[in-house]
Amino acid sequence: RVAVDLRVQVQSLLEALPLDADGDGALSDAELEAGRTIAAEYLGERYRISAGGEALPHRDTALERLSGPDDPGGPDGPGGWVRATFRCEAAADFAELVIEVSLFTEGNPFHRDECTLAWGDRAPARFRFGEEGARWRVDPDALPGPRPFGGWVGEGARHILGGLDHLAFLAALLLGARSARSLVVVVTAFTAAHSLTLALAALDVVRLPS
Repeated sequence: RVAVDLRVQVQSLLEALPLDADGDGALSDAELEAGRTIAAEYLGERYRISAGGEALPHRDTALERLSGPDDPGGPDGPGGWVRATFRCEAAADFAELVIEVSLFTEGNPFHRDECTLAWGDRAPARFRFGEEGARWRVDPDALPGPRPFGGWVGEGARHILGGLDHLAFLAALLLGARSARSLVVVVTAFTAAHSLTLALAALDVVRLPS
């Protein structure tokens, strides 16, 4: 048996599915209830789990809005996330799994899904769909360990180099540097300011409308 606990942004659901009946750009409780079937079908098509070469159907799919302390937006979050839970069962024991995820990529090819998998009493393993691939063959005897510090540094470098807005802003800063010393000061100040704003947002100290 595989139990899946999936947390999805409401905005991603609205971009992928016709759930916003009144067109106000929000997902009401009534709209979520009315769209349960279509949302469950979408998850079944785009979050596929296989064992022994056979696809495992989703069972008992449930949707609920996250709010309060469960909302990733913070204890006073606006309920901008939905939790989807379901289970998959195989007819016999399985030695490995294959997970294929293509959620929301039809509208946003840069969408990423972070998966944390716990197999029995083994330490949890992590995989990022969309960046490391759309398909994860899970071998419990060869699960990846915790991501080392260097992995996060590399991910940060890819994030910066992959964004034209980052590169343009850095170029503007560098053009204003008149010496090696001023260059070091500018880059350090930018890094410190970027880290500070990220921390304030992540800790929910500052929240601005998107």
